[in-house]
Amino acid sequence: MPEVLDDFTVEPPQQAERAGPPAEFDVARGRALAEKISAVFRKFPNIYDSRALVQLKWARRYLLTSEGTRLDTPTENIPSVVRVMAMTRAEDGMRIDNHRTWMIKTFADLPPEAELLKEAERVARELALERDAPVQPPMAAPAILDPEFTGVLFHEALGHKLEGQRQRDPQQSQVFRDLIGKKIIPDILSLLDDPTMTAFEGAPLHGHYEFDDEGVPAQRVVLVDHGILRNFLLSRWPVHGFSKSNGHGRSGFNLRPTGRMANLIVRADAPVPRAELTQKLLALTRKAGKPYGFLLVGSFGGENPNSRDAAQTLEVRPRLVYRVDAKTGALTLVRGVSMVGTPLIVLNRIVAAADDAAVANGFHCGAESGWVPVDQIAPERVGFGNRAAAAAGRPRASADSSVPFP
Repeated sequence: MPEVLDDFTVEPPQQAERAGPPAEFDVARGRALAEKISAVFRKFPNIYDSRALVQLKWARRYLLTSEGTRLDTPTENIPSVVRVMAMTRAEDGMRIDNHRTWMIKTFADLPPEAELLKEAERVARELALERDAPVQPPMAAPAILDPEFTGVLFHEALGHKLEGQRQRDPQQSQVFRDLIGKKIIPDILSLLDDPTMTAFEGAPLHGHYEFDDEGVPAQRVVLVDHGILRNFLLSRWPVHGFSKSNGHGRSGFNLRPTGRMANLIVRADAPVPRAELTQKLLALTRKAGKPYGFLLVGSFGGENPNSRDAAQTLEVRPRLVYRVDAKTGALTLVRGVSMVGTPLIVLNRIVAAADDAAVANGFHCGAESGWVPVDQIAPERVGFGNRAAAAAGRPRASADSSVPFP
């Protein structure tokens, strides 16, 4: 007999009125900053397109329900951003992109102007190096993933799969529907989502909110505890085994909220220094008989289909990729790379993590309930079996994807 589930959970009504920041924008300062950053790229004739974006947004949300909820709060799904983007082409015609993003609440959150200009110049110099870098052929080899890439990997490979509504909808892949209490990734790893966090090491988190888009208070949720699946990201649409929301019902404008990520945090037991992580990479590479491994730095985002009739293959696009010589550890920059694979195989080949957790807070997550701001906090990882596949063209977004702001 099929299980009978409610259509909507019963939750205590909430009442709150919160003052927001003043709706002010120093247009002159924003324009001057954008012009200064943009001017950096004039020194690099091989860059054919570049942009500097300074954007501050502000709005309020009013939520009134027949249950008695009355919320008057700042809207948290329209974060502000300073973003630098640039593009070039290699001699063979391949398009190469690079970027930097700073998520902010106000101008006070920005680093000094000199640092912004320095980062813009670094974007340009990295592009110059990539123009002359060799194209990487498809290959499976051990890899170190930097914190930003690691966060996007877990966002795509695991986070979307743990959104609650997918466990109920028969058109979804439902990979984890019946695996609560069972091991799904290495026991050194845990995964949680905490929208109550406002900042990490001084950086504002734009996945933060006080109430979700269904009026439920935000909650810290342990999704995976030392490899064991414990929970899903739940809205007010209940799923098997879970009759209450855990405050993760989110949506873009005028769309139905569903369970979504906010501040996704990857944790690891017994982290090691970066130098030891590198030595593990070299040892794994030599043991596998590979001439080199990889270092994947930053991310343009990724995608992972979740519908039942789609191939369950993962793609995450690194911003920079280096080959790491198995004997000497020397780095060689390569281009035209995406990491592709089967999500659970990739995650279960992680063998160690560094002690350098960092936040990636420049991403916008798109799924059926629209686009919402998200953050990932993760350390570097090393594992085996990540396939680096040569791929030309501009990074793209799909139905369930994470891409940089805006």
